[in-house]
Amino acid sequence: MANLVEHLHQDAIFLEPRLALETARCANRVQMTEAVTGLQVCYYLSQEPLLESLPNLVHVSPTSMLEFFATTHLRLPTLIVMPTSFSTGLQQRLGSDILACLKAASERRESYYHYNVAAIRSRPPPPRQAGRLRVMGWGSRSTMVMQHATRGVLEALARLGHETLFLIEPSDVEAMSGYQVSKSLLTFQPHLVISVNYLNNQALHPATANVVWWQDRMPALKESEPCLPWRDNDLVYSLDPERFRPLLTAKGLPPERQRGQHGCIDTTVFRPEGGPPRQERTMVFVGTSYRAHQSYDPSHPSQARFLATLDERLRAGEVLTSPEIDLLGQEHGIADRVLRGALWNVLIRDEPVRWMCGLAEQGWNIEIYGPGWDRDPIVRPFHRGMIAPGPDLASLYRRASHALSATPNLLSHQRLAEIAACGCSPVVYDCRRASAPPHWGDGELPMALI
Repeated sequence: MANLVEHLHQDAIFLEPRLALETARCANRVQMTEAVTGLQVCYYLSQEPLLESLPNLVHVSPTSMLEFFATTHLRLPTLIVMPTSFSTGLQQRLGSDILACLKAASERRESYYHYNVAAIRSRPPPPRQAGRLRVMGWGSRSTMVMQHATRGVLEALARLGHETLFLIEPSDVEAMSGYQVSKSLLTFQPHLVISVNYLNNQALHPATANVVWWQDRMPALKESEPCLPWRDNDLVYSLDPERFRPLLTAKGLPPERQRGQHGCIDTTVFRPEGGPPRQERTMVFVGTSYRAHQSYDPSHPSQARFLATLDERLRAGEVLTSPEIDLLGQEHGIADRVLRGALWNVLIRDEPVRWMCGLAEQGWNIEIYGPGWDRDPIVRPFHRGMIAPGPDLASLYRRASHALSATPNLLSHQRLAEIAACGCSPVVYDCRRASAPPHWGDGELPMALI
């Protein structure tokens, strides 16, 4: 049903084991999101496994295929690869059988999930131990910030003596699923769950508290459904209460239940001491390029007009609030996902990064980290690839004299706290008119610290 070239960037199931092996050896990457890739999973159907073992080469027995795909933590195949020697009719029949099996496996996994949820809810409340909570959170390798925010809070709670569990894919051939989460909820029995950017409450015991922290305007807050299934035991926070209050209220959460919470950093990691000596006249930036966003198309007439108008107003010194930006987008016929997902950030982030690169002509050492910058010819010479969050990022900020933190309408950003906590001088887009306080005066270390 496909040849070798066509399946290079999809997780695939092969009926020819040798072809699966050859493909797995190539270590191809599957695009998970615009910024994150995973190692291609190469399944092969056969009675006996191959002798060679690779992390992305997976044997599946035809006799146990249904249960295997219902319970595996690996990403499921999205392509079926047939031997070219098979007739068209045989390929169609086998392909239909495999698709039917994958559909049945998905339905069985869903039934397992609902079984686990019923078992969770029917139990007595999780037993308590004085002064010690069981706290659970989960994330995904395909996220850039959420997984690290959740892990950081759990690590801080563990240092306080609480029992914690952070669930995330251990390798880049796996994918987190509701079934997997429900299994862990059933066995771990948490008193408290930490959720970032998702409500994640439908599999919880009624007595389990769910702390939800909204950092981004996620689709669930903008979709047409009027309400989300809030529980009395959901404690709801947002990074910017003024910005999130209309969204949360429209989804059925009373304003009195909404709280604000700035981002947190771990000061055992982000601190000024340790690492190499600080290098003067060294400026760094860490983050994603929005010019690489799939919705960014400056050749499109409406985007070009919007960008020109916004660029003119920003260069004139205006700082636009979210409602003003929304109105400007409507006037130019720009969809919200394009406006906030790309265009606004291109001018507030990508343009200053380009300006940074111009400082190299004045003797500055410029280093840019993160996905997408290799596609920008101006930034490419200064792009140093990716950098891991945590100790590696902290070491970078301890080494640099300056770091850029440019967000359109938020001063209290996690990056700003990480930069300042490491003794590096932050270069910040002055959006005080559009950003909720506090606005961090001289000598203040921004953000909540853990």
